Amino acid sequence: MENRFPFGRTSQARALTTVRTTVGGEFTLSVRPRIQTLYTARVGMDQSQVVNVNVQPRLVLARLVAPLRFQFRVSAARSFVRRHGFLQRWNARTHVWVSLRRVTLTTASFASPTTVVSRVTFRALVTA
Repeated sequence: MENRFPFGRTSQARALTTVRTTVGGEFTLSVRPRIQTLYTARVGMDQSQVVNVNVQPRLVLARLVAPLRFQFRVSAARSFVRRHGFLQRWNARTHVWVSLRRVTLTTASFASPTTVVSRVTFRALVTA
């Protein structure tokens, strides 16, 4: 049995599922944790140590059909509106990242009940 402790709410632990083990006691379970989640496994009265899983937001930079237009999206459990991102390019000659543009996320919408997508559309001239 697996238990998940949602971020900041250790008293609201809930059982995720029951799994079957192999002869050697191994099992596999795929989960999609939110923000910071603590997991523990239990067999009968025995319980494992807690495993902490940290989650990073999903970042997407897309080139739009319109010329010189891009969209930067951040998918996470909370809004990133008024946060900043940087459009950068790699300079192969000096071996450093060069910032081309700083953008501020301006809008947010719900992709699902637990996922907020923050976004900004902007223009940038990117040369090869």
